[in-house]
Amino acid sequence: MTVGPGPTHEWSIGGRGGAAEADLRGPGREFRTALEQHLSQARAEVERVFELLGEEPSAERCLGFEGLKAEHEKMVEEASDDLIDAVDLGAAGRTENYEIAAYEGLRRMAKAMGDEEALELLDSNLKEEKEALRTVDKIATRISNESANKAQPDRDRGAQSIADGNDRRAARRGSQRERGASFPRRAV
Repeated sequence: MTVGPGPTHEWSIGGRGGAAEADLRGPGREFRTALEQHLSQARAEVERVFELLGEEPSAERCLGFEGLKAEHEKMVEEASDDLIDAVDLGAAGRTENYEIAAYEGLRRMAKAMGDEEALELLDSNLKEEKEALRTVDKIATRISNESANKAQPDRDRGAQSIADGNDRRAARRGSQRERGASFPRRAV
């Protein structure tokens, strides 16, 4: 029996190209630890399902996951350094969503086969996938908020610059009015 979509995807990404070997600057350790725990649990549960079915697991090529990986690699090449963490976390979120869909399909198959023990293990793994997605979302939200807070002083300076420009324009209009200059009214 072969394994298509599922935990083999994360294990096969490797290098800078994906979640399993994430090298995130900011959330790297937190993300890596959460991912390693998730992968360990998923692997054990999937191996147990195959054991219950009397089958030996083997990896299968997955075109959907290859597409996710290729998309991530392209985005990493094109993204600025400031966005790499967001790109990596986005890829991890897409991977988890893909795996959730795969486990839902495997769960339905186990149910159709009437294998309650396999169904129970797959339900557990599905729950873990959903928790992994929540973890990725939490980290992504935190990183996004931190980035926004770092950028806030730059936006404040930009807003102040605009306000200063508006003040200068208003002052010029005021001095023109004092000299008797008239301003045409705009048609509405």
